[in-house]
Amino acid sequence: MTADLLEVREVAKTFHLRRRRRRGGSVRAVDAVSFSVRAGESVGIAGESGSGKSTLARILLRLDKPTSGQILFDGTDIAGAAGEELMNYRRQVQAVFQNSSSALSPRMRIGDIIAEPLVVQQRDVPDKDVIARVEELMRRVGLPGELRRSYPHELSGGQKQRVAIARSLIVDPRMLVLDEPVSALDVSVRSQVLNLLLDLQKERGLAYLMIAHDLAILRHVTTYLVVIYRGRIVEQGPTEEVLSAPRHPYTRALVAASPRFDRVGVAVEGVADADAGIETQAGCAFAPRCPLVIDRCRVDTPVLEDIGPGGTVIHRAACHLLARPVPTALNEPPKGDL
Repeated sequence: MTADLLEVREVAKTFHLRRRRRRGGSVRAVDAVSFSVRAGESVGIAGESGSGKSTLARILLRLDKPTSGQILFDGTDIAGAAGEELMNYRRQVQAVFQNSSSALSPRMRIGDIIAEPLVVQQRDVPDKDVIARVEELMRRVGLPGELRRSYPHELSGGQKQRVAIARSLIVDPRMLVLDEPVSALDVSVRSQVLNLLLDLQKERGLAYLMIAHDLAILRHVTTYLVVIYRGRIVEQGPTEEVLSAPRHPYTRALVAASPRFDRVGVAVEGVADADAGIETQAGCAFAPRCPLVIDRCRVDTPVLEDIGPGGTVIHRAACHLLARPVPTALNEPPKGDL
């Protein structure tokens, strides 16, 4: 069995609100999140906007420090790393963000943008080797060599994202954090970029942590899925199993909202309570929106439990209804159009 490359243990992030906003207090953006990524594996993080996905990505990239918990990379906790230790971690874990236009400096040429991580992190590399490396990566990601002296505004959206991918690879990382990497692209370009990512993963043995709200993309790319709602993991397991037989009402709602899946009829009406993110909230975070809520959900926070007759350890969900028979309505397809 392949050892864990990245292990996230009970990671939490709390933001304190200013007194002038709302009524003060604090928001738990990420709440005791735990999962692992093996070398060469693709793990997906799913959830709607505001669920804490991007905050988690920033923590794992060490752009933000966690309030508590551990982030083990190759067995070393980098949650509080600094200096050379942090630089070494960032050399091995690179990122590709959603909006490539804002991620690329408009004042730098494409060749310099791709070369920048290598120049910053390995300053002793000769200029000719840097140029050769840039040209090699440009060819690999499907960018014409003449674009090396172009500026970002001269490129299409798909080309800009290929630049971002090339830049992330120039320091030979072992893992990429992909935060909505194709959501800003045209549908016709998305499949090209996704196939490129899959090819690069096979060639280089890369581990991927892909954050997205599009379940079809996660199903295509990832093998393990973590579903987050308001900073808490509500379900996790093999991607195909979670999406084919979701057990948490929130996961079922996500699947129902995706036109590419066999939908299970769970509608989520209204919006989340404005104070749902306040740290003092008791019970299940999904309770204010769950169509199957019971009294216990409002006072008792559910924990992740193994699912399956024999206790399948790789598929878990946090719902008080797991101990009860699944309601018939959950197993029936929705009537009419969603």
